Amino acid sequence: FQVSALLTKHRQLELYLNMIEWGDGTWGVAAGSQALFGRTPDQLTPTESILLANVLPAPSRGLSFPLSPKRRAKTVRVAEMLWRTTAFDDITSSATAARIRRASRLVDRGLRPDEALAAVANEMGPEPTVDPGLLFDPAARPIECLPDRRGVR
Repeated sequence: FQVSALLTKHRQLELYLNMIEWGDGTWGVAAGSQALFGRTPDQLTPTESILLANVLPAPSRGLSFPLSPKRRAKTVRVAEMLWRTTAFDDITSSATAARIRRASRLVDRGLRPDEALAAVANEMGPEPTVDPGLLFDPAARPIECLPDRRGVR
């Protein structure tokens, strides 16, 4: 209760993401991003960002967990949620969901997650980018994103 009273939600999230485990011996979101993708969090693509967030329930399994058949629908749902909140536009949301589904199917066929993501990048080309500020600053979001057409009340 005291934490909620003293800190903003943004600060609470920042502290949480920098204190939790992202894999065996990997602590903090920057280290997790580096370990899983070889880049800092602000350099991640939308697909990589969603996969990173979906590693949290089972960090020791790495990218195998968010790309597993049982987790796939929840991972894709995150892209839809980001679209509904207008952080993703139509193209980014659709492309991200398609990349996650395709990478998941390749993992099902026996590819390692990193190989599957590389194959998807090769097949689908460059991924649309999203300004990280859009996730935390609603005022910076594109005007064409209309929450009412997305089912947000």
